[in-house]
Amino acid sequence: MTRNRRVLIMDDEDFIQSIFKSICQSLGYDVEVVSNGKEMIDAVEKSVKLSNPFFCIFMDLNIHGHKDGKDFIQQLLKIDSQVKAIITSGDSTDPVMENYKQYGFVAALEKPFKLDDIENLLETI
Repeated sequence: MTRNRRVLIMDDEDFIQSIFKSICQSLGYDVEVVSNGKEMIDAVEKSVKLSNPFFCIFMDLNIHGHKDGKDFIQQLLKIDSQVKAIITSGDSTDPVMENYKQYGFVAALEKPFKLDDIENLLETI
């Protein structure tokens, strides 16, 4: 069986979106990018309805002016109980980053990240 090659990236910074997208595309993934939690929820709902779920979702912990990543994980799990959500942040001391599994995430990725970091993570989840 071929692994689904679709990745969703939720981050509110254009620069981070661009780097993430480039890295994931260079690894052979189809990438969709959204800027906030509502857009992420809409994209996941649509993908499930079309029977084409994302392989994983990279989700920023802190979204300016919106709820943060930890506020959306439970909604995602209700939409797709198999969702593989990875929390990302530049603050490695945040309790969500340190205890990501307790919140429902499959992994945590600290910013700044490199291609190798993402490649290794995608191979292990």
